[in-house]
Amino acid sequence: MSTIFDLLGNLVWLTKGRVPQKASGDSPDALPYVTPNYLRGIAEPLESFKPTEHDIKLKGGEAVILCDGSNAGEVFRGRLGLLSSTMAVVQANPQKVDTGFLYAFLKFYEPYLKSQTAGSGIPHLDKQLLGRLPFPAISVAEQHRIAEYLTSLDTSISYAQTLLKKHERIRAGLLQDLLINRVSEPVQNV
Repeated sequence: MSTIFDLLGNLVWLTKGRVPQKASGDSPDALPYVTPNYLRGIAEPLESFKPTEHDIKLKGGEAVILCDGSNAGEVFRGRLGLLSSTMAVVQANPQKVDTGFLYAFLKFYEPYLKSQTAGSGIPHLDKQLLGRLPFPAISVAEQHRIAEYLTSLDTSISYAQTLLKKHERIRAGLLQDLLINRVSEPVQNV
C-alpha cells in the first residue's frame, strides 16, 4: 500500500542566508542583498555585495522563507541576489519536488507557519513544525502541472487587480470632475 503523503522534512532542507562580508564597491559581479522588503516588492535593495563562496546566492524563483522576526514563516519567491541572514532558501531534490509546486505548497501553509512561531524574544520559524507538514506524494510531472496552473491563476488575479485599481482611479477622477463642474455651475433662480 502506498502512502498519499510524505513529511516535508524528508524531502527538503533549509539553507539559511548570511551577512555578506565583502562590500561591493563598483564590482561588476556585485549582487543585491535580498531582504524581505525587496522580495515583497516594496523596497529596492539597499546594498550590493561581491559574492564569496560563503554567501547564499539565489538564482531567482526559489522558495524562500523568513525564519526570524515578527513575520517569521512568510514565504517568498526568490530573486537574483545574496540571501539575507533572516531568511532561508528551501531546497529539494528536483527529481522529487517541483520548485513551483514547493512554493505554492509553502504559501498555502504560510498563515499556519506564521501563527506557530516560537521564541520569547525574537520570534522564529519552528523548523520541526515545518518538517512535519504533510507533502502530497504525487509525481514531479503532476506537481509541475499544478504549479503551472496556479501560476497562471496568480497572473490572472494580479492582472484583474491591476484593472480594478485602474477603474477605481478612473471612477474617482470622473466623480471629481462631475462634482467640480457641478459646484462651479451658476445657481439659477427658480
